[in-house]
Amino acid sequence: MPIIEYETTIDAPPKFVSEVFYDFASFPNWNSLIHRLVPTQTDSSGKPVVGSKVELLLHMGNAAKPMVWEGVSTVTRADAEGFGWQGSLGHKFIFRGVHKFEITPAPTEDGQPASTVFKHSEKMTGILSGPVYAILSRKTRAAYAKMNEEMKTEAEKRFASANSADSARDA
Repeated sequence: MPIIEYETTIDAPPKFVSEVFYDFASFPNWNSLIHRLVPTQTDSSGKPVVGSKVELLLHMGNAAKPMVWEGVSTVTRADAEGFGWQGSLGHKFIFRGVHKFEITPAPTEDGQPASTVFKHSEKMTGILSGPVYAILSRKTRAAYAKMNEEMKTEAEKRFASANSADSARDA
């Protein structure tokens, strides 16, 4: 059961990071991995409904010649603390990927969630999981690391902008 995971600390509170993450429409502007993420069903807050489908377009590797995956997966989680989907190649016993994003408070001395741990992972199962992992793990790991760094940059930029606007309004 191969697992690929990468995490980074973002200097913004978890609630804010979650809001940035769920802004799927902005992904093409900053996210080099997930070029399209379109839920087929959302709840009143705009989050995908667990059990519904999500249409995905992923690019990994060299931007000039990326490995592209396009498909439909099933939403397994959609809340303020995380998001996930799972998809299969053929039957789940052949290959299944379980993709997760976790948004958790980073430990602080005063107990206030001033920053966030953003964790991105995929667990592969099925008879092809070993060969798929062997072939794709390097590109996938690099793509996840890059996306996490892009998430960090985007969330911190938006958080700084929101704080600047609040400070200007209070002055």
